[in-house]
Amino acid sequence: MLPTFQLAHANLRKLATWADAIALNGDRPRRRPTRRRKTKPIGTWTSEGYLTQP
Repeated sequence: MLPTFQLAHANLRKLATWADAIALNGDRPRRRPTRRRKTKPIGTWTSEGYLTQP
């Protein structure tokens, strides 16, 4: 029974976050959406885990 309440609470938090991030009636959103971290281009990664000097 506890997992049911935990899932319901998680869903309510997700819905509240979504509602804060959208603009309603032409207004600005209350909160800005989170920004994803910039990643390195795929060509800079090596199988050893470090960059080699050309």
